[in-house]
Amino acid sequence: MYLCKMKRSHTKINLEKSKEFVSRGAERTKVREHPRTYKEDVANFSSSSSMQDCCLILTTTNDLQIAEKIASALLELNLAACIQIEDIKSYFRWDGRVTLEAEYRLVIKTKSSNYNEIENKLLEIHNYELPQIIKINIDYGFQKYLEWIDQNSK
Repeated sequence: MYLCKMKRSHTKINLEKSKEFVSRGAERTKVREHPRTYKEDVANFSSSSSMQDCCLILTTTNDLQIAEKIASALLELNLAACIQIEDIKSYFRWDGRVTLEAEYRLVIKTKSSNYNEIENKLLEIHNYELPQIIKINIDYGFQKYLEWIDQNSK
């Protein structure tokens, strides 16, 4: 007898019976097929223009007032549908030294076509000499949420 963890509870199992169960299970999985395939999912996602156009833009600052000013400005200009401000710790190299700093990360949810305008606004408001401004394309996501981003950014 061996102990194994199954579905978050400890259960005693007979080793021979478990080998038999595993081999029967392997045979069954060969004939079973999931009704939806990965290719179908990709095709459904790829057909949506709003998904291809949505992105996240990330930036950081060490000043909460600057973070809030950025968020307000972008939302006022309708450049983003949503902006999240998160407390983070950043470890980075600056002037040849490893530095630790408490920062605020802004996650800006918008359309890809707004990137240049957002970058310009970030550079105008930002307090950093070299601000992080990174665009991440959204390849997959909940369709209705991505449509909401699309409808709520210019």
